[in-house]
Amino acid sequence: PQSLANALLPQYFPSCHLVTYLACILPGLCESLATQPASNVEGEVSVVEELTKSIFSCVDDGGKTDGKVQVASLLSWASQITEETAIPTMASLAFGTPDINTLTGSLDSYDALVGSMTGANAGIRASTDDFAVMEDVLHRSLNR
Repeated sequence: PQSLANALLPQYFPSCHLVTYLACILPGLCESLATQPASNVEGEVSVVEELTKSIFSCVDDGGKTDGKVQVASLLSWASQITEETAIPTMASLAFGTPDINTLTGSLDSYDALVGSMTGANAGIRASTDDFAVMEDVLHRSLNR
């Protein structure tokens, strides 16, 4: 989520606060996590699993769920909380009407910048599924 914000704010969402932006992509993020496969490599934790556990730890209801991560419940929770708190949609926060290719191009540019500053394998494509998850979250968030 932070990499998406770094790549797209403030150019495409200039009047949007970071916290609002992160809140408006939450349902798209949870929906994406519900459809992404977990890592098939033994001993490797995928970005999907890391994000799911991170979000779940925030809404665990004081341990009542015994730490079991249920993505379906995260998706329903995210949809409910965004509706109850009137969090705007990502599309409503966009300046103008940037198309998806322009937005993903900004992700590519940000990846190149991070990679050039920190090393070739340190960008947002450092892991094979990171970039795919970010694109999926972007698509789902814009289509909500």
